[in-house]
Amino acid sequence: MTAPVSQPQPLYRSPWVIGTAVVLVTIALAVTSVFVGAADLTPSDVLTGQLNEAQRSALFISRIPRTIAIVLSGSAMAVAGLVMQLVVRNRFVEPSTTGTTAGASAGILIVLLVNPGAPVIIKLIVSTIGALTVTAVFVVLIARIPARQSVLIPLVGIMTATVVEAGVTFVALRHNLLQSIGAWTTGNFAPIIAGRYELLFLVGLASLATWVTADRITIIGLGKDTATNLGVSYRATLI
Repeated sequence: MTAPVSQPQPLYRSPWVIGTAVVLVTIALAVTSVFVGAADLTPSDVLTGQLNEAQRSALFISRIPRTIAIVLSGSAMAVAGLVMQLVVRNRFVEPSTTGTTAGASAGILIVLLVNPGAPVIIKLIVSTIGALTVTAVFVVLIARIPARQSVLIPLVGIMTATVVEAGVTFVALRHNLLQSIGAWTTGNFAPIIAGRYELLFLVGLASLATWVTADRITIIGLGKDTATNLGVSYRATLI
């Protein structure tokens, strides 16, 4: 009896081919995005350097920062979502079911109450701290849930997010800030200009660091006992 002969994998299914195709499509879409908008700007104008003052301002103050912000935000959200699902070992987990979005809203609310005229960078930093704080509370809570009861993980996240959102809504209503909170938590890249997106470069570095440590994150997704047996510090990697 002869052993079955394995069929060679088609080239189009190769991870390298798929990855290269995704990168090329992303670059093409990013370049196309630079030339989409109300201002009249064409690739020939950029290649020949024949740009007037209005076109130059539209390109370097609005279009390029907007495109960079979209790429950094999209890649970071994808990486962060995958990491969270690996860490808690549940595919139903996402920012709204872990309290991350609610924590960001709470951070924005605090800034609007304490110092409404604070720079955008300060608002983003406080919002990030709020998101990380509530997410950390969620991680601490689910650490006490047995692994076999994975259905409880998104329920705990939803309850945590609901409690925080209720508090944010109550305070925002009392101070007439509900509309401002909604504006900050709605994804809109139209107002992105130079000077209002640079903090996202830190997010890009965080995504790169996550890629470098992807093997350790994957291992802790297998559970504390497995990670410990493989020589990975579960608690340090989780933090």
